[in-house]
Amino acid sequence: MRKHKPAGKKKKPAKREKTRRRPHKKTALSLNPTVTITIQNGVFVRDAAALVTYPKGPAQWIVVNKDAVPYTVNIDTAKVVHHTPHGDVPGDHPFNTNKLRPIPVDATGGDNDPADSTERIKKFKPAQNPDSYEYTLDLMDSTGTTIDSYDPDLDVIDPGAAKY
Repeated sequence: MRKHKPAGKKKKPAKREKTRRRPHKKTALSLNPTVTITIQNGVFVRDAAALVTYPKGPAQWIVVNKDAVPYTVNIDTAKVVHHTPHGDVPGDHPFNTNKLRPIPVDATGGDNDPADSTERIKKFKPAQNPDSYEYTLDLMDSTGTTIDSYDPDLDVIDPGAAKY
């Protein structure tokens, strides 16, 4: 037999405990459109992080010179290597121009003017995410002689294809 409750106020349902929502785990690369390159004892310090940007986005190099002599840093687009699933493609680069400006760097403690070292990535649809490249930085003395070379990475990501 069913028990009958007396008429009156209805009992409110118990409040649910609030739980914190976990943030989504990001699986996409983080943007890093500016990298710092250091010169010490006439050579590049090889610890630069990969430059990560997007189509039409910026690519910027800040070069810090810890030597007592000025240098010029050059990026030759002909030496850029595009890493594809079908093999490496030399000379295939993501920049808007085939001739990037040389980056003049002052002596001891000097660094370059960011306006001298900012380039734009051309508008294109990356074939893979990330679309990976390796570029060459050439360190030149006052006579224009290359005294050191360094090959850091450049990744161009498609922000529309990022998975979060």
